[in-house]
Amino acid sequence: MNAVMVAIAAMLATASVALICLMLAVGWAAYTDSQRPTIEIKKDDWECVKSEQRTYSQPMLIGKAIIIMPMLITVCVEYRRHAG
Repeated sequence: MNAVMVAIAAMLATASVALICLMLAVGWAAYTDSQRPTIEIKKDDWECVKSEQRTYSQPMLIGKAIIIMPMLITVCVEYRRHAG
C-alpha cells in the first residue's frame, strides 16, 4: 500500500513539473513575440488594382438535408499605395 502511494506521488510530481515547463514555454513564446518590431499601415492609403472572383463550396442545411452550395467571393490580389 505504501509503495502505491509513493508511485502516485511520483506521477503527480512528474505531471506537475511537465505542466510548469509547458506553461513556461508558452509564456516565453508570448513574450518573445511581443518584443518583435511591428509596423502599422493605414487601410485608406491603399487601393485594389487587381481582383479576382473565387468560388468555394459551402454546406447548407435545408430542411433535413445538407446541400453543397457554391459561393462566389471577390478577393483583391494586388494593392497599390496612393502617392503622398
